[in-house]
Amino acid sequence: MLRPLSPEDSRRLVDFFSESGYNLTGVTGRHDLSERPSRYYGTIDLLLERTADPCAFHTLVRWFTIGVAQPEVTARQHLPLWAIELLVQSGLLRRREHQLEPTAMLSPLGTMLVASDPVLKWEDNPADLVIWPNPTTHQLFNFTVRKEFESALDLGCGCGVQALGAAPHCESVLATDLNPRAAEFTAFNARLNGIENVRSAAGDCFDPAGDSRFDLIVANPPFFITPSSGLTYCENDLDLDLFSRRLAREAPAHLTECGFFQMICEWVEIEGQPWRERIAEWMNATGCDAWVIKQYTMTPSKYGSERSHQRPPGGARAFYSDWIAYSHRNQIIAIHGGLITMRKRTGANWLRIDDRPVSLDAAVGDLILAGFRARDVLDSNQDGALLEARPRLAAGVRLVQLLGASGQGWKQESLRLHLAGGMPRQIDIDPGVAEFIAQFDGIRKLGDVIQAFAQKANAPPGRVTQESLAVTKRLLSDGYVEI
Repeated sequence: MLRPLSPEDSRRLVDFFSESGYNLTGVTGRHDLSERPSRYYGTIDLLLERTADPCAFHTLVRWFTIGVAQPEVTARQHLPLWAIELLVQSGLLRRREHQLEPTAMLSPLGTMLVASDPVLKWEDNPADLVIWPNPTTHQLFNFTVRKEFESALDLGCGCGVQALGAAPHCESVLATDLNPRAAEFTAFNARLNGIENVRSAAGDCFDPAGDSRFDLIVANPPFFITPSSGLTYCENDLDLDLFSRRLAREAPAHLTECGFFQMICEWVEIEGQPWRERIAEWMNATGCDAWVIKQYTMTPSKYGSERSHQRPPGGARAFYSDWIAYSHRNQIIAIHGGLITMRKRTGANWLRIDDRPVSLDAAVGDLILAGFRARDVLDSNQDGALLEARPRLAAGVRLVQLLGASGQGWKQESLRLHLAGGMPRQIDIDPGVAEFIAQFDGIRKLGDVIQAFAQKANAPPGRVTQESLAVTKRLLSDGYVEI
């Protein structure tokens, strides 16, 4: 059981880790430390060899990344006594004979440290494991809308990464998890990082929230589609993708007007039912606008192989066999994974389903917000309001000209607009459109840009306005243009 330290001691300890090199660059940026420690695969000795040089950084890595005990007398040669005593006082270390044994893993997250169960504990197959920040954790973190909110809910909080990420831009954050140990880890991590507006509670789905409503709900649920359950951090008791569907259907009742629900999840494609039709049913009559982004697709055999290797060692072969039988019984022809954003809004709601993946290597929350704003403008059907807007090209827009050799030199074959960054895409355009949108500087009104363009082209203003609005709407919808 971890014991929260005082705010002063917490800050002092986190600063000590960073100054010792145990930070985002020092730990996750080191290729030689990227191997997962495992008794089963024999990587512990390899990692111990790579951290053999005696220093404070290697001592901390051996404890809180690899997860092995070290003699206290050795640790005292490299770490100040006050740091060791704070680690023991917090429960991150425990004394056992003459050894100091870690009880948790510590993962750098920006300037923060996040405690979770040690990686080696995963191999013991515990049902109540509190998982460390994994790829889906970071993906949801980068996907989340970041704006000023009064209240937020981190549903299925695990070690609390999403709650910690929401705390700076929300007045209050509630973090909940079915696993009581996860709620305890989240409370500890909030205190460790000097965050005072996060409260954690244990309970099933929305039960701990009661009748409360939130401006932002984020969820990284146990969405694995498996024939059996037991690992609460990745599996659930409902069949197929019904747990993720349940969250999408129940979340709107806990959203404020214009509140956002964001979830990373998977859904199945059943023989005879298009996947778009299945995911669209989740959003039907929820009172929310919804934007679904499909990130990947796997065949049943590929999915079974991936998930069997992500389970604790020892049962991979049996799991794969059970999964294949399960997929046949349920006529599964594909499994899709992706991101869902729902916004509660009174009125006629819209559904957008994209099958172009979003890059989640960096934050894309602003792009998600821009997409909702663009759709609001397009759905308003008020050309007058759009003409008053001040459009600008998105930061990642590039114009690419493809030239081909001819007898008279180089000849233009195509002109293509590229959008780099979080939502990469491309579209062919003609030179006139390229010249027109080059004037989108975020300062001039669209109506003024169109008027100047019509005068320069000596074309009828009415026709130019109609065609220019159509072009602007299309580029606005696809993210090339922002307002």
